Amino acid sequence: MGLRQLRIFTEVYQEKSITKAADKLHIVQPSVSLAIKELEEEYGIKLFDRIGRGIFVTETGEAFYEYASHIISLYDEMENKMKSPSAPFQINMGSSITIGCFIVPHIIARFRDIYKNGEINVRIQNSKQIVQGVMKNEIDIGVVEDRVEDDKLISIPFLKDQLLFVCNNSNQLTKKNKIELEDIARQPLFMREPGSASREIADGLFKANQIKINIAWESISNQSIIHALKENEGITVISHKLVEKEIAEGSLYVLPLYPEEFKREFILIYHRNKYLTPAIKSLIGLICEEKKESRHIKTDFLNL
Repeated sequence: MGLRQLRIFTEVYQEKSITKAADKLHIVQPSVSLAIKELEEEYGIKLFDRIGRGIFVTETGEAFYEYASHIISLYDEMENKMKSPSAPFQINMGSSITIGCFIVPHIIARFRDIYKNGEINVRIQNSKQIVQGVMKNEIDIGVVEDRVEDDKLISIPFLKDQLLFVCNNSNQLTKKNKIELEDIARQPLFMREPGSASREIADGLFKANQIKINIAWESISNQSIIHALKENEGITVISHKLVEKEIAEGSLYVLPLYPEEFKREFILIYHRNKYLTPAIKSLIGLICEEKKESRHIKTDFLNL
């Protein structure tokens, strides 16, 4: 096995096509097929299923891609660093939508004040997609909402958050002193898309209590939900950090749900096999500083 076969495999994986991979690599299709066959024979595994004219990655192929992408990334990092130590670098960061709204922008600004010769690219998606990106080495580090249970990932909590059930001030529930889940379930719900952390938590809560809900509005945008809620009767579950202004000015009302209180943590994640460059370590340090007691969660790898 060599880097050539690994590069060919990763291109086929990403393009989901031998033809497209061959065109991108500027080699003939039989060479691509041969490289995949050599890898499969080397390890006695099946990387792709060939169905009709299409190819589909197998479960083993998914696991193989994780290793292959990290090996190639580390090799390229070594090549660039040894040949051009002062060359500009690039970091790919992923953030959940909520964290990306109010934490990431000033972290990036602080990072760019420290490192002038590099670039940091940020991908804003829901937490589930960010985790997948880190697993596939498409993202160097990610910040997501709530814990991720996977032995392949390093997880560092860096900030606490609280989820609230909120509505506008004309909602009839604002007149009640104690709100229960059944009261909320009878209202139209304005929710984030499946895969977002707040949606997963809310869905889990209602399912655990065997309560059916009516989702009237679904969006990937927190702001669209907030604006819709101001004008329409309904309820959403959202981070208090996103609605502090609206609550203070009185356009949104926090429902006192009894007996539940939703607290969670924002988590920094990266792959256990990820090589942490000095720049990545510095970025991790800046993220951890969001927590006042950040010195308590810094570990050996943060000796910058």
